[in-house]
Amino acid sequence: MFTRILFATDGSLTSEHALKSVANLAGYGSTIRVVTVVGTHHEAEISPASFLTAREPVEPSTLVETGQKENTLAIEAGEGILESTKAQLNEPGVTVDTQLLLFGLSHPDVPSAILKAAEDWAADVIVVGTHGRTGLQRVMLGSVAETLARHCKVPVLLVRAPHQE
Repeated sequence: MFTRILFATDGSLTSEHALKSVANLAGYGSTIRVVTVVGTHHEAEISPASFLTAREPVEPSTLVETGQKENTLAIEAGEGILESTKAQLNEPGVTVDTQLLLFGLSHPDVPSAILKAAEDWAADVIVVGTHGRTGLQRVMLGSVAETLARHCKVPVLLVRAPHQE
């Protein structure tokens, strides 16, 4: 039985489908940590190209202010996903907590943020939804789930979304 289940969600229908598997995995005394990853902008990421591609002259402070507003909106959206998911996991004897993960300067991408969170928390298993894309779609769009499965030191349960036509 898994006692420390890390569930990575982006709030999509695919993640909602995977949520059912999380509930089935959790036994009495288990802890589920729900994580979502949001991207953030940092002053250090503002490049000279930002000034060159603007349609009108832009002050550096304006770009920083815009980035801060985007960060706030992204964080609020992530917190909403976490609270909504947590509310759906009301199994008796199961503890649920949440963690908002940020990527940008500290984590270069979504999979690395999730892998680091799983390692730091000592997760027994990671559960994540997957679209099940193959071929060119997978190559072009990439796959967080595939990256997790390839690089994680603990089991990863990939829950494929129902086929949609």
